[in-house]
Amino acid sequence: MISERNLDGKGMIFGRIGSYAAKRALLGETVNIYNCEEIVITGNKQRMLDDYPKKRKFTGQMGKGPFRPRRADLMLKRRIRGMIPYESIRGREALARIKFWIGMPESQITLERFEQADMKRLTTQKYLTIKELSRLLGGKI
Repeated sequence: MISERNLDGKGMIFGRIGSYAAKRALLGETVNIYNCEEIVITGNKQRMLDDYPKKRKFTGQMGKGPFRPRRADLMLKRRIRGMIPYESIRGREALARIKFWIGMPESQITLERFEQADMKRLTTQKYLTIKELSRLLGGKI
């Protein structure tokens, strides 16, 4: 059994690669996701561009959260956190086993492509990359 997986996020559908990474982490494997900013969120682009700033603005009581990140890798981590029972010890350990990286690694690591999460499966042109969404929210990527 492989104890570490290195996934390439470029052109991958968010929900599919997220659930795959969450499941592998819960099974005890370490998962590294590279090119987080190139992961694709499917859906109506205009609706996402309207909804995300509203979610970020209306956070509850001032200074108490919930805090919503603007950086691409942290946005991905926050959404994958919802796929894991992060309030239990098992879930916290699983979330700690998932690492998020912006860009390619400096060393020559072979990156896996998860074919079930590839963007080529889309039958529509309605998608948005996390990089574009992050820029809209004021992230510095």
